[in-house]
Amino acid sequence: MMNKDKIKFKEKLEDFKSGVFGTPGICSERARLVTESYKETESFPTIIRVAKAFEKVLIHKKIFITPRELIVGNLASKPNNAPIYPEFGVKFIEEELDEFGKRPFDKFKVEEDTKKELKNIISYWKGKTREESVVKLASLILPESAKKAWDLDSFGIKPVIYAGYRKTSGGSSHTVLDYEKVIEKGIKGIIKESKVALAKVDFSKRNAIEKICFLKAVIICYKAVEKYFIRYAELAKKLALEQNDNFRKKELNNISEGCNWISENPPRTFWEALQLVWSIHLFRWIESNGHSVTIGRIDQFLYPYYKRDIDSDKLDREEAKELISNFFIKIAQIKKVRPGSETIYKGGYPTFQAITLSGQTSDGLDATNDLSYLILEVTGMLKLPEPVIICRIHEKTPDNFLQKAIKMLLEHGGGLPSFFSDEAIVPALQNENIPIEEARKYAIVACSEPAIPGKHIDHTGAAIYINLAKVLELTLNGGKDPSSGICLCHSDKNLSSFNSFNELKELFKKQLTYYMNFVPIFTAITSSLDPKLNPTPFSSALLAYRIEMGMDMTEGGGLNDNNTIVQGHGLPNVANSFAAIKKLVFEEKKISGIDLLTLLKNNFKGPKEEIIRKELLKSPKHGNDNDYVDSITVDLAQIFIDELKKCGI
Repeated sequence: MMNKDKIKFKEKLEDFKSGVFGTPGICSERARLVTESYKETESFPTIIRVAKAFEKVLIHKKIFITPRELIVGNLASKPNNAPIYPEFGVKFIEEELDEFGKRPFDKFKVEEDTKKELKNIISYWKGKTREESVVKLASLILPESAKKAWDLDSFGIKPVIYAGYRKTSGGSSHTVLDYEKVIEKGIKGIIKESKVALAKVDFSKRNAIEKICFLKAVIICYKAVEKYFIRYAELAKKLALEQNDNFRKKELNNISEGCNWISENPPRTFWEALQLVWSIHLFRWIESNGHSVTIGRIDQFLYPYYKRDIDSDKLDREEAKELISNFFIKIAQIKKVRPGSETIYKGGYPTFQAITLSGQTSDGLDATNDLSYLILEVTGMLKLPEPVIICRIHEKTPDNFLQKAIKMLLEHGGGLPSFFSDEAIVPALQNENIPIEEARKYAIVACSEPAIPGKHIDHTGAAIYINLAKVLELTLNGGKDPSSGICLCHSDKNLSSFNSFNELKELFKKQLTYYMNFVPIFTAITSSLDPKLNPTPFSSALLAYRIEMGMDMTEGGGLNDNNTIVQGHGLPNVANSFAAIKKLVFEEKKISGIDLLTLLKNNFKGPKEEIIRKELLKSPKHGNDNDYVDSITVDLAQIFIDELKKCGI
């Protein structure tokens, strides 16, 4: 049982929580160890190289336990530091090494010794990174007609498509692993499963060698995990012997005993289960340059351990709250180093580590439990930007839970928790041929992606952002970009010659169709390089079917649902613009299309122009329960969805 420290609970947490804030540092430890490993394994298959690098980091990285920690394990060599992933890309690191502390958003401190070490590391990786391979492949694959609008730095068709996110990121992002599997089987169980599959490999099959390499890579990773836990068990034991405070001594002894146990075995207690979940989450960050690394429905798979410990008096509710608080703070300490250009629109060190609460069981009953409430309380109490807490709501959601969630939203003050409706998402998943029993198990990944834990591979393609507002601007200008003069999809008509609102809509669709044709191209480019350059054997072992198939998750295929991420940005803005044009140009005829096009080109300069601008602003706006504009929004969304389906997404 966890002990009551003399320091008050909240004071203790505030002391620990303070390490989350302030300017983080950049740590070169992972980059150094991975580089050393890659130098040692240059003749090995890529997946073995990845596994050996993972092993080297877990066995040789610096480990520590800070005075307030009850959940242990660290991403970098110091708290609130971020690692570097040189195998994915070094270009922006080299360019910004002296600028990280000066840039306007998401500053990072970089020690001079760290700069010196990173410069040496960068020299090895030049010409070998994922980023360089992706860019070279794109230069070969992209149609010549599009290259005049291809922007190398943003990696997209400027300014409509941005696909640069997957240029330097790992294939295991945006996926909910099967945490229940590792909790039930333990680390030893994953190794055993892999060895059984290894013994069944049929050498008469063409992919036998690939299967063997994958399964051996999984075994290397999970044996390294065993050693990692033993390292922490020994460290906690050593610190306990040095500790004079009896309360802290007992906590450290509990940590030592627990880490030693879960190095092989399934957890026995709530603490051990939570420590294991945190560690698996941490290892995913160590393995790959992830983003939106999602934990899923922890109130469901941790509840049996919570209830058993509560019922047996091994744990009380306040102690459980302290453990969850530690878990939250550890998550919030994870930082990701991004290019400066990315921080302009994605500032605040976001990592989108999502946890989903409540919702339904597979048979349609309400899944809310006391742990759901407790996690909400921690959300409101700590007021952290991460993890991203999401509440699933349905017709059987208890009023008390909904009221509690709203209260915590107000208490948190930063937009958490967020709310998602099972009444919309479960049928949407069923439309993708997912059985209702499976669909009811969904968790939200990152901002808004529903996925079935352990079943979905959400990131087997590119992450593509479509600027719908720019598509509208191109439509109004006959396909020509006013800012660059480039025209990839010419149209004989523009706003000055549209005969009807429907014609505007059809020509918008024409432009969108042209640009959406690049979606499968970028998807193919980035996803094809994942298994060749950045497989993820550790994470793959915790997805259904992968060990049985002997295939890394980055290869896709099999029975997993394979998704890519395509986001249409600016839909409300486009709908509002359509509504204004429909009302003033085609219905009320207060202004002609040619005059409006002229005003747009001149940015409404002049007093008469300002009168028209105000008239346009009076048009109905999306989000106000106005069918006039909302119906346009629905039509535009359907056009986007239809075009997306044509891409096979």
